[in-house]
Amino acid sequence: MNIIVKKYKNAELYIYGSGPLEGALRDYINTNKLDRNVKIYGFIPNESLIKEIYYSDIIVLPSLYEAFSIAYLEAMACKKPLIVFDYQFSKELITDNETGILVKQKSINQLANKIIELIENKSLRNKIGRNAYNYVLKKHSINNVAKEYVKVYRKLIWKNH
Repeated sequence: MNIIVKKYKNAELYIYGSGPLEGALRDYINTNKLDRNVKIYGFIPNESLIKEIYYSDIIVLPSLYEAFSIAYLEAMACKKPLIVFDYQFSKELITDNETGILVKQKSINQLANKIIELIENKSLRNKIGRNAYNYVLKKHSINNVAKEYVKVYRKLIWKNH
């Protein structure tokens, strides 16, 4: 946010969830005078979180480790452009500049620059959001997931007979 607020003084970052680094994060926000721009809300119910995602312009999930990320799918299903670090687990759901944006691992400068790029390019935000939504519909809708399970069960049944 230090980089982003130099160019966009009214940019806002909302952080949801909590963890062991929350105190250090609050200290960082205060030390760098980002308290006007960064708000930590802690845990909120999933229904409220989905509403917050829906009303956001950009979703940034700079995880260093994830299993299968439901958070990615939630953002994508809300047609939001998603920015994540480029790890193998991220590539399971994100195709760079199509269904989201992949940023070099732990590169804070590149992360900030990609956020600025999306702030400045509404058509790119919309394109990535639409692509992400269509990907979720095609690959992860309940109907398609159920069909894939049926295929697996059929293979197992035929294999064992």
